[in-house]
Amino acid sequence: MEGIRMAGLVKCGVLEGIVTFQLPASPLTDHSNFIFKFNRSLFGQWIDPEVIMSKNQYMERVTLFKMDNPDIKISMEIYFNEQDQLIFDGYDIGKRVEDCWGDSDYEYTYTIEPNEVQKLFALLEVPNFNKHALLLEIKKRFGGNSAYSRFGDFMSANNIDFTGFTWT
Repeated sequence: MEGIRMAGLVKCGVLEGIVTFQLPASPLTDHSNFIFKFNRSLFGQWIDPEVIMSKNQYMERVTLFKMDNPDIKISMEIYFNEQDQLIFDGYDIGKRVEDCWGDSDYEYTYTIEPNEVQKLFALLEVPNFNKHALLLEIKKRFGGNSAYSRFGDFMSANNIDFTGFTWT
């Protein structure tokens, strides 16, 4: 059993950092995993519970759109993976998807390589190569039910190379 993982931002004077801790899986476990990573570009907020931490890095998933209706569920997220690729993950499931595509689920992704992500920082005016700020700026500009199309159109119009994939 892994236990419960929690994450938040801590400020102590001029130092700021992301701190995570893992509560033991059982009361008999006598240790917790404490990880602290300085990040001067974030401050004053708790991090979304979907933030996943590891010893050397964190992977934050920002939700661009989510819908949960009886006939369709839609989820679109964007995040950086372990190779520093920017990943857009979309997943639709339900009766409406089956009526449209002949299968009950539909997956769609974009993968943007790190050298192409550098162009996004400039185009979206995100300073200091701040990944967290880039994810939030993408959400601000492209979030919503048409996020996949709008973000793809933006990348194409601005000569950002990316790989798209869809599967039904």
